[in-house]
Amino acid sequence: MTGEQRSIRHYLSIIWGILGWRYLTLLALTLVATLLDGVGLALFLPLLQVSEGSITPESLGRLAVLMDMLETLHIPKTTIGVFIVMTSVFGVKGLVKFTEGALGSKLKADTIMGLRHRFVDSVGRVKFVHLLKQDSGYLSHVFGGELNKAVTAIFLFVVATATLCMVIAYVLMAGLVNFWFTALTLVFMTPAGLIVRFLNQRTKMGSTLLATGNSEFQSRITQMLQNAKYLLATGTLPHMRHLLDDDIAALRIQQYRLGLHAAAIKGLREPIILAALLGLIFVHINMSEAPLLNVLFVLLLVYRALSSLMNFHASWQSFLAMSSSIDLVLSHLSSLEGEAKSEGPVRVDGLPYPIKFDNVCFSFGDKNVLENVTLSIPQHTMLAVVGPSGAGKSTFVNLLTGLLQPTKGVISYGPTDLSKLKHTSLHPHIGYITQEPVVFKESIHKNIMLWSESEVPSELREAAALEFVDDLPLGLDTQVGDRGLRLSGGQRQRICLARELAKDLNLLILDEATSSLDPVTEQVIRDTITAMKRKCTIVMITHRIDHALDADLVAYFEEGALIEFGAPDQLLRRPESKLALLAQRVGQA
Repeated sequence: MTGEQRSIRHYLSIIWGILGWRYLTLLALTLVATLLDGVGLALFLPLLQVSEGSITPESLGRLAVLMDMLETLHIPKTTIGVFIVMTSVFGVKGLVKFTEGALGSKLKADTIMGLRHRFVDSVGRVKFVHLLKQDSGYLSHVFGGELNKAVTAIFLFVVATATLCMVIAYVLMAGLVNFWFTALTLVFMTPAGLIVRFLNQRTKMGSTLLATGNSEFQSRITQMLQNAKYLLATGTLPHMRHLLDDDIAALRIQQYRLGLHAAAIKGLREPIILAALLGLIFVHINMSEAPLLNVLFVLLLVYRALSSLMNFHASWQSFLAMSSSIDLVLSHLSSLEGEAKSEGPVRVDGLPYPIKFDNVCFSFGDKNVLENVTLSIPQHTMLAVVGPSGAGKSTFVNLLTGLLQPTKGVISYGPTDLSKLKHTSLHPHIGYITQEPVVFKESIHKNIMLWSESEVPSELREAAALEFVDDLPLGLDTQVGDRGLRLSGGQRQRICLARELAKDLNLLILDEATSSLDPVTEQVIRDTITAMKRKCTIVMITHRIDHALDADLVAYFEEGALIEFGAPDQLLRRPESKLALLAQRVGQA
């Protein structure tokens, strides 16, 4: 089996998996429309013969059955009678073509929607550790532009195969009229097929390179935009510009080559058809004794077949130019879906306490990130998680929320192992304010209420220090821009705090949540956070010793190990305590 045959079977399997019987329905509609077209064209012969005063069924070959059909239907063999039948046949053909186009449009829209839903659902279910390994810019491009190209390619395949069915149908109808004369058409089609096949192979290779190159370029563009502040302020954009220039030049060459192949097919189309028809006419003049009308009808069907063949090659060429997008999108979907996280069967309505870590370890690849962590977090307490950078604090929080699964040991909420809990019932009770504020390209209101139309609770304005909203022209309806860049860092963090306060939380996680606030606002937020202990447990990652000393419990991490855990006043009384040593350095002891 050749590579091209494997490719056809490969994509046919994909398209059957997506469209199923609907694919055959489209092909059936195409065949019905083609047959109706052939019947309508065949009726031209009796129409011409009626105008000359006689009808000779021999000129129709095996399609003479159409004359019998007219008699069966008691349709007079007159110009008006045949004309009415022709008009009816082409009218039905138009209705079938409309149905085919409408169904194709619906299926295309449904396919785009289905693949987008699959992507969103797969991201919602994928293991967090797998998501960490992904290039967000690359994924954004794959499930943005490449997904649209993939769906276009799928339906180009459908169009190409439907057009090939038309070629076969026209050739078969011509063969019914004059078999030997029709057989000669294959001789004239062979050179065209060989030329186009060569161009198709070149197009397929170029398509793969172009799809991969576009994704890599999109990834670099995303990195440039995300880090524009640093690149512009430090004059280091030219370093990345060299890489982008190389990508742009390579993509230009590849796009140009694909265009050349498409232009070659387009330019060869009419000369090939004309050469085939002239060759057939020459054969008829010199060798054939068939009736002239018979030959003209065969030539008309052959012209339809050759035109359809060229349309097939054009569609197939376009399909090959985009076909790599299908593999790119489906391979990434399979990768995400294959790494879906497992959820337990136990649902919770609120978080059961205490939260316990029992000899918990976590490794990322060959690197041990956390080792043998054992602690217990009671309800309505504040735990401060401290330690140097890279000590494992963020990994501890990711394990706490179930984003990561321990490679060893057990995490439990109340009496239940976290792995047995249904995370979709667990996560809505958890609030999380990260060091880099999570702000969406929406209004302040939608950022706080998460797209809900509900009013922002009035008590949040004071508790979350949202007084700055009153100074904005549109207030809560102010658009914050991409990642909240129209606001200051402190304003973004206050919006994030307001969002979590608006929820019904059992656990609030803070990752340096007050790092961008001025002292006055910071104190307001700290008082708010402390007051929240009445309704939820708070876990706070901090480098500030004064914040840690205000907590009920402190967990000190160093090099992936839990060095000490307990109430801050107890830890301060230990001479060898890491917390005591840090407090002495900053004058907090």
